[in-house]
Amino acid sequence: MRRLIVTLAVVPVLLFAVAGQALAVLPPGVDKILATANDTCDTTGCTRTIVNGYKYVDGTAEVIASQARFDLSFVALWQYYGRTPVNPNVFTYDSRGFLVGIPTTTVNQVENLLPGNPTLPPRTVTVSASTHKSGKVTTNTYRSTDTDGTCTYNITQKNQEAAVVGTLTQDSLAMDANQQYRTFITEWTVKQQCPH
Repeated sequence: MRRLIVTLAVVPVLLFAVAGQALAVLPPGVDKILATANDTCDTTGCTRTIVNGYKYVDGTAEVIASQARFDLSFVALWQYYGRTPVNPNVFTYDSRGFLVGIPTTTVNQVENLLPGNPTLPPRTVTVSASTHKSGKVTTNTYRSTDTDGTCTYNITQKNQEAAVVGTLTQDSLAMDANQQYRTFITEWTVKQQCPH
């Protein structure tokens, strides 16, 4: 299971939408996500740097890092994206089990091509993130039903989330996680009903 977080606001929606696409392999369990970002602006535009950590319900994990440059009208000029599989045990978790830290990780990035813009060469970056929760934890529950043609699956998705503060780093440049990004725990429960 792989999920691309485009913006923070759609995280619960994306997690919910994926459930119906992966029922054949989705076991009950817990996903954990740390999403951090920094916007740095100057007189010509802004650069957004994102460093995210994912621990998936199937036991796998990865670090996803991206960076994009926008002009003053927020039109994207270029953007890089990459992902690196990691052991979930390398992440830092707080006392409540939230993912709050990403260790130094090397990520190979390629440009996401934009119409009319020149192709930029691939690059390798080194990223990390160190955060802690800020404010209260909120909880939301989503339910859905799907079928594979034989069995019916009742899925319950319980999301816990909290804002984080701290820093993210790319190539030794430390930046404030200044976009009020968050940490998530998503607990999946799947009930299978098949005809006898």
